[in-house]
Amino acid sequence: MNRIGDLIKCIDQANTLLPESKDVLLLGNYLIDDNSRPIPYLLSGRRYVRSLPTTWQTSLAQRRRVYNEKLWALDPSLRPATPVRSSGPTSDGYVYWLVIGGGVLVLLLVVLIIVAMSNNTEQSSFSPNKVEKLPPEVHVKRGANTIAVEHEKIRIDPANIKLAKSSILNEWFELEHTASCSNNENSPKAVVMILMHETPSKSGWHFPNATSTKLLEPNAGFTVTLKLRSGDAVFNKAQQLDLRKDSASDPTFYETFIADVSLDTLKKFGDQPGAVIYELPGAQLTLTPKQSATLYAFAHAALRCGRE
Repeated sequence: MNRIGDLIKCIDQANTLLPESKDVLLLGNYLIDDNSRPIPYLLSGRRYVRSLPTTWQTSLAQRRRVYNEKLWALDPSLRPATPVRSSGPTSDGYVYWLVIGGGVLVLLLVVLIIVAMSNNTEQSSFSPNKVEKLPPEVHVKRGANTIAVEHEKIRIDPANIKLAKSSILNEWFELEHTASCSNNENSPKAVVMILMHETPSKSGWHFPNATSTKLLEPNAGFTVTLKLRSGDAVFNKAQQLDLRKDSASDPTFYETFIADVSLDTLKKFGDQPGAVIYELPGAQLTLTPKQSATLYAFAHAALRCGRE
């Protein structure tokens, strides 16, 4: 159930970035329908059915109602003539639970964004960086109704990582941001930061444990402080995907921190690039001058939705 909860969090993040995408909402409903039913299983040749906890079913039903209301607002023709049940019809078939690792969860979020953006741009192709004077690592993508500003993943290597109590174990961090805007707005409606840590060992440094396993709410057990020349910004309400592998044979573990970035934080970057440092409990990450310049350029473009 935790894995499905992680997937629903990704659906919510994608919906925040692309509120006009019906595909994201439909995928959310599909996941909920396929994981709300009793689970049939065989034991000693006999067939049994295990009911899911009431709290789980209630949580999914509430989320489905939210998705439906948003979906019907986008396309009223999808609203049924009769009320819709909060979950799909009961079935005696087997339910296949999705067990997905941290790296794949983040990949799913990226895929959702790409698919939805491509559907929004059937009548117009992306036009990156035609007016904005941006470094090649920062991209402005214009769709029929939306504008996305993003930068290429910033990889923070061991040479720029300081750990207070643990030694570096050939690990690294990856940082990425995406800003989502409407064509008729001059400031972004959502900016999301994703910080991923990859390490070969569970015994080394890793994120503190999450505060809870509850669905659909901030659960990160720590804060991240962004230190800039103009001042600090603290990310204290975030979602955390715990340490895991995509598969047992993978050589490394992944863990992910996902947070919303406020407009006030973007404004702290200013126009002149400077040092960028991220502080986590027991760890300090320092961007190189080129990486800092990329992040400053992203913040500048995101604040203006790619407009000069």
